[in-house]
Amino acid sequence: MSNKRPDVVIIVRDEDDFENIAKFEIIGSASPCKEFLRVGAPISDVVLCMVRNGFVNAQAENAVIFFRPR
Repeated sequence: MSNKRPDVVIIVRDEDDFENIAKFEIIGSASPCKEFLRVGAPISDVVLCMVRNGFVNAQAENAVIFFRPR
């Protein structure tokens, strides 16, 4: 059994512009999508990259959470 923890990326939506990133946290790795994680950047770009690279999306009220088993 593997002891490796999953990669987790938490993205908080901007309250004034719900389509943009207000802040984010990476636990593990966000590779190869790290270039899309910038405050003020559109969430849609990072969502597409994450899903294409094996991350699973879990929506929260004002955040988007992704995880990927290693």
